[in-house]
Amino acid sequence: MVASSGPVEDALGTLIWVVAAVAAVIAIFTLAATGRSYRAIGGAGPATGDEDGSPAVAAERDEEIRQMLEARNARRERRGEARWTSRRSACACAQRGRRDSRRRAA
Repeated sequence: MVASSGPVEDALGTLIWVVAAVAAVIAIFTLAATGRSYRAIGGAGPATGDEDGSPAVAAERDEEIRQMLEARNARRERRGEARWTSRRSACACAQRGRRDSRRRAA
């Protein structure tokens, strides 16, 4: 014999439909709200942090780059490697390193 279902079992189907309906409404609202956000991505260009373009910001950026390059050259010298003297030689060395790593991987 099959036992009759109680009030909890009777409410389960209704509860599932209510939760699904609420989730659908939330999903539609979220989809509508994020559409505007996704359209705004890339509209203002990249955010580099130096939006004002003032000479002080450019000078600070150049000083940080110089410090970074000096630290990198100091590490290279400690390892017994040659200093990078220009951007062109740095790019050539990076290209050579990528070529060498591809040969080792093959």
